[in-house]
Amino acid sequence: AKYAQSVVILIDLIIGYILFKIYSQKINKVNQQKRMFENRLSESYKYIGKAHGEVEVLDIFFSYLKRLNDGQVNNKNTFKEILAFLIISVVKERKGAFRFLDISSGHTIKEFFFSRDGEQLNINISNAKIITGEMMAVDDSGELVGSDFDFGGLKCVLVFPKSQNKPSIKLLKLLLNQIHSFFVILKSKEAKNDK
Repeated sequence: AKYAQSVVILIDLIIGYILFKIYSQKINKVNQQKRMFENRLSESYKYIGKAHGEVEVLDIFFSYLKRLNDGQVNNKNTFKEILAFLIISVVKERKGAFRFLDISSGHTIKEFFFSRDGEQLNINISNAKIITGEMMAVDDSGELVGSDFDFGGLKCVLVFPKSQNKPSIKLLKLLLNQIHSFFVILKSKEAKNDK
């Protein structure tokens, strides 16, 4: 009888241990899923925050373009203001430049420079390499983002010091394409007015 009772207790312990292991595995699986969902939720909030920030950038940017289009202000100053806005708000650096190049001659048509502290932008920029699309058009101390097209026989680039902040190149290209288009349109208006 004691032997039978010992066997029953042993079987109960084995069954209890097996149930404990199964339950522990299920709890671990639930915890892993919980962590996965928390990570997804966190990533979603980050994306929403980033998207909201980009929408704000676009709102401000398009208000500058509206001013350019309405002819309300000196266009030269507006391009400088747009450059300052891009460098501070999107690139998150202290200085940078827009450069508009004539594709056929390789000459700089216009360049706008911004610096928060009056410091020069000491980055060597090769117009020829920009026009041919070479990746190393600037030296190692700088970064270059160009517009996606050669509208109006021009190329538009934004140059700034290498940034630890890793700005959104996609957003910068979108904004540069708009700046490029407005610059070409304003140049053509100026040429018509000069005739």
